[in-house]
Order: sequence, then C-alpha cells, then structure tokens
Amino acid sequence: KIVQSTGGTLLFGIAITGMLLAIFLKNKKGQRNLKLAAILAVWFLASIYASLKGVRFTLLLGPAFAIAFGVGAGLITQKLSDFSEKSMGVNKKAGMIILIAAFGVIIATSGMTLDDHKMATHDVPIVNDAWFNTLKYIKDNSQTNAIINSWWDYGHHFKYFADRAVTFDGASQNSPMAHWIGKVLATKDEEEAVGILRMLDCGSNTAFEKINEKFKEPYKSVTLLYKIIKMNKTEAAKELERNNFSNAEEILKFTHCNPPEDFFITSGDMIGKAGVWAHFGLWDFRKADMWINMRGLDKDSFIKKVTQKYNISEDKAEDYYNELQSITNEEEANKWISPWPGYPAKWITCKEKNKEITCANVKIDVLKKEAIVQTQQGTGIAYSLIYMSKKGELKEKMSERSNMGLSVLLVPTKDRAFKATLLSPELSTSMFTRLYYLEGHGLRHFKKVFEDVELAQGPIYTWKIDWKGGEPNILEAIKPKTKVSAGDKVAIDYIGWLDNGTIFDSSIKDWRNKSITNESEFEDQETIPMIFTAGEGKLIPGFEEAIMGMKKGEEKVVAIPPEKAYGTNTSKHFLANKTLNFKIKVEEIV
Repeated sequence: KIVQSTGGTLLFGIAITGMLLAIFLKNKKGQRNLKLAAILAVWFLASIYASLKGVRFTLLLGPAFAIAFGVGAGLITQKLSDFSEKSMGVNKKAGMIILIAAFGVIIATSGMTLDDHKMATHDVPIVNDAWFNTLKYIKDNSQTNAIINSWWDYGHHFKYFADRAVTFDGASQNSPMAHWIGKVLATKDEEEAVGILRMLDCGSNTAFEKINEKFKEPYKSVTLLYKIIKMNKTEAAKELERNNFSNAEEILKFTHCNPPEDFFITSGDMIGKAGVWAHFGLWDFRKADMWINMRGLDKDSFIKKVTQKYNISEDKAEDYYNELQSITNEEEANKWISPWPGYPAKWITCKEKNKEITCANVKIDVLKKEAIVQTQQGTGIAYSLIYMSKKGELKEKMSERSNMGLSVLLVPTKDRAFKATLLSPELSTSMFTRLYYLEGHGLRHFKKVFEDVELAQGPIYTWKIDWKGGEPNILEAIKPKTKVSAGDKVAIDYIGWLDNGTIFDSSIKDWRNKSITNESEFEDQETIPMIFTAGEGKLIPGFEEAIMGMKKGEEKVVAIPPEKAYGTNTSKHFLANKTLNFKIKVEEIV
C-alpha cells in the first residue's frame, strides 16, 4: 500500500535508487556528502515506518519521497546523459531532454497520477449542503459556549463551520473520548447517555482522572463513575463519601455542573462506522482488567481473586478463566473484551398479510413476535424482534429458538406500512438505533431541532439535549392524526340531502325508517361510520375536498355543486345535475 501510494514500484524504486546514489556517489572532488544523504535516508525510512502504523502518515512520506525521487531522477539523468555522450556520441543536452521527457511520461502515467485524477473528478465532497445547513443552524441558534457532540470524523468541520467547541475530533480520536462518545451511542439507557454528555460538557475526562488518582485502577474508577453520573448531585456526593473521597465537590464540578447547551448529531455515515464506535463504547473494563492483570494466574488463584474482586459466582469465574485460556493473541483478546457489532443491511420495504409481515428475505410472525431470515446458508431465526406496541412503546422480544446473531428492527411508516432492517443484538435498542432509525422515539432528553438529507448518506439529525427531560418523542408515523390528509384512513358520519330537504343517504343506521332530517344529531343516533382512505378518489371530488383538513370530532355542512358531484348528465346517475348537501363529522383519523 505504501509503494502504491507513492505511484507504484517504478517511482518508488527510483526514489530508493536516489537515496542510495546520494550515499555512495562522489562529487567531482571525489567526496561524498554523507550528512545530507544520512538526513534524507533517516527522513525517508522514518516516514515509511510511520506509514506502517497508520495510513494517514503517508502524508508525511510525500516530501521525503519527492526529494529522494528528485535526487534519483537527477543523478540517473546526469549519469545516463554522460554515458550516452561518451559511448554513443549523443549530444549531452539532447540526451538530458530525452531522459527528462521519459521521466515525465513515467510520472504522468503512474498509478498515483491516474488515481489522483480519478479522485479529483469523481470524489464526493465530505462537506456538502446538508452539513453546511446543519452547522449553520447550530451557529445561528446557539450560545457561543454551546458544545457539539458526535463521533470524531467531522469534529474539525463542526468547529470551523459552526464556530462551536466539540468534545471529540481527529486530534483526540485516540483519547478516552472514543469510549465515552461510543458509549453514548451504544448504551440502551438514556439516563446513562445524558449523564455521560453532562460529564463531558462539564469537564471532559477529568472526573475519571480525579477518581483514578485515588483508586489507581481503571476498572474500579470507571465502575464508580458510571454509578454517580446517573445520580443527582446530592446522591452522587454521598456515594463518593461512601468511597472515602474527601474531595467530592471537586469531582462533582466535573460531573454535575450546570452544563452549557449541547447539540448531538447522528448521521448516515455513522452506520458504517458502528463497528468502531460500538467497540469502544461497549468496552468491558472487567474483561480488560482480567486480560491485563490476571491471565497468568493458575485456575484456583484466578477464581479466588475474581470472585472476591467482582463479587461473582465461582461458576462465572471459571467461565472467564476458560475463555481466557482459549485466547492466543492480542487481536483475539480485543474481540473478547468488546464486540464489533453493526448494521449489516439497509431498510427493507415490508408488506402485511394474514398476521405475517414480509420484508424481502425476512418474514415476521406478528402473533409470535418472531422474525425468520432467509440467508445463503439457510433459514435463520433472529435473536430478537424490536417493534412498536399498539401503545407506541418500543419493545424487544427475544426468541427462544434463535440460531443466528442478528436482530430485526421493524418500524411503522407514514403510509401505514412497515420497513425493517437487520442489526447486531448489542445495538438493538441502543441510543443510535433510537436516534437514527427511530428518530428519537420514546426519548425524553433528545429533542430534534434540525434535519437535512445528504444525497449519498441519508438524513442528518441534530438533537438538542434537554437536561431536565420533557415529554417523550413520538415517531412521526405513529403520531395521532389531528387533521385529515391524503392517505389517512378516515371514519366519518354523514347526512346527505337535496336542496328540497329530501334525505338521500346517511351513516345513521336504518335512516330510511326514521324521521331523519338535516337537523338530526349524530350523538342521538346509532351510526355505522363510513371508513375510507382520503385522497384515493373513490368518492365524489367535492366530498373528498370537503373532508381534507378537518379535525377529529369536527362537524361541518357543505354544498357540493353537480360539477364536483355526479356531473350534469342525468342519464348516468339519479343524483346528477343536483346540488348535494352534506353534514359531515369526522369520528376517527387512523
């Protein structure tokens, strides 16, 4: 990859040749310039080593490579032009021109040049209108001390365009912020998420550092910190005192201050990065403690120490011991300490029929609350189904028959249908799932204040933290309808009459045998409401227009001219060429 990033094997070889020639070739006086050659060699090799540790460090390789290539190209041109003049009688200047042109062709046709041209002409800007609008909204609608929180990738953009502080950016990606922001996204506990954000806004990672000064043990310090951030200030102070902290107030100013405005951003690009932020966020400090400090103990010593330290059963301690014995390297240990969960599928459109919801290769049994997934390996039963109850509550039903490590999220849509996606069980009802896929449904502290859509990545949601917590958010698709609009299923009562007072139709039961007039009240009668979908065009146009915008419980009288009723041709309908009067009452909007 490093060789390719410099333009390929040929260009890299010329640079290496240049570095070697600089070391071994003598000038006209028979001397070697070892100082400059050594500086170039150390610079070049150090840049290569740094690039092996992170692809972003290839930027540092650029200047050293350019100089080494220039030296190589220059010395090769000089030596070959001298050789061609002496051996073949070629004019030295002409030879140099030919060689320079050859190097130009090599550079112009190198993989680096072609790749860069392709990138320049096909690259999608990282900052687009959606991001600009989002950050401009925050800048225009926040105090200057407001803080923006999200995953680190766009942190520098946040600071520049919104002119607001951030918790996490590219300069701090290898800091404890990776765990804290990752935990905000991965936790299934809203109070914990808000407690972390308040702590970060009050003092970043300082509270942990203060606690760890006393304990000098990260596992113990993190455990206590997670406990107090969910408490109110008084309870947190008492908990610190129970743990023999004499400086409780000093710690609490970094966890329970009066926090500034906080804006939290969730965006489509974070779906593909879920494995990373969730890995850091779900980091198991207990397992990490075992791996670092106890993996060398014999079985009896391990079980004794673990049961005492973590207050767990001997059976559980033995399970940990056996798991540790199966780990052979750091990579396996990393996976054992924390998973790499994610969202492996896009939204799937669903259809409902006979108590079964079908979403492409996913079938959901509505009664059993179980999801069956067809894969290339066969039929799998999802670990769990996440769905909305009839009351709008977010539920998760685990399957006792599950044979796969994926859950299914089922979400109602505005058209009274459903959509679904697959996700790792660890993220089933995580804050990111609820903020991005469910648009904050059921959350009390995250209030959506702005939304825009990227062409490539989808929605960008901006949330403002309500530190006290208000009414729960409701997903737009299941919000109770207050006004009739196209696509709504509507139940209405009605009485229809002609200009001479003759009743021609009504939802009142057995209206023909009753003394029904246009003055009759629906509340005094037994009715059979007419149920239909507004805007489908199955009713006369004037009637459809009349109900649009009506509220539940609203009643009104309308006169519909023939042109918007049954027309003027009396041979086609007995009500043609007549003005139709209706008293309409909206009973339900579904």
